[in-house]
Amino acid sequence: MDQDRIIKKVDTLFYKIKEDEQTGYVAHALFALLGIYMAMLIWYFIKYGFSGSLLVYLGFIAVAAIYFRFSMITPMKKVETNAGYENYKNVDNGMYIRSKIQYLIDGIQVKLTRINSVKIVYAFLVPILLILAREIFIGRIDNIGSWLFQWMIAFLIGGVFWIFFFNGDKEDLLYYSDDLNDLMASA
Repeated sequence: MDQDRIIKKVDTLFYKIKEDEQTGYVAHALFALLGIYMAMLIWYFIKYGFSGSLLVYLGFIAVAAIYFRFSMITPMKKVETNAGYENYKNVDNGMYIRSKIQYLIDGIQVKLTRINSVKIVYAFLVPILLILAREIFIGRIDNIGSWLFQWMIAFLIGGVFWIFFFNGDKEDLLYYSDDLNDLMASA
């Protein structure tokens, strides 16, 4: 494939990926979950006061937030590394094309990582949110064995769903990624 057609195809994919709002809701979904979780923690505090259980629930949200943050570091660094693809535009057309393709591949990887990370956070926090709601509305759970059993039930009810829910968004991104890998091989 000649370079002009490759550039045209890369530009088309570039705009499709940049305009794709399909995965944009993922970050909003994460913030919504964290907001609901924090509201439930405040309600829990008002009802029961400061306790070890409250610290455990705070620990869960901290673990989820730290996991999300650390999972995004590497893909974001790769995108930043290749963000300077425009510098090659007037110098070396072949390098410009390869750099832009790599930038797009890395951008897709950021979106895929975000989807996977949010999926895991949802699968982890939604069951805990259900247990937190149970403690607020029904009463506190007395022992760790009962808490673990209820977590398993809550995971089956509220956690497994999210593992499958976010998978549909990945298909388009994987299709774009395959197209870009083919273009990289021919560039």
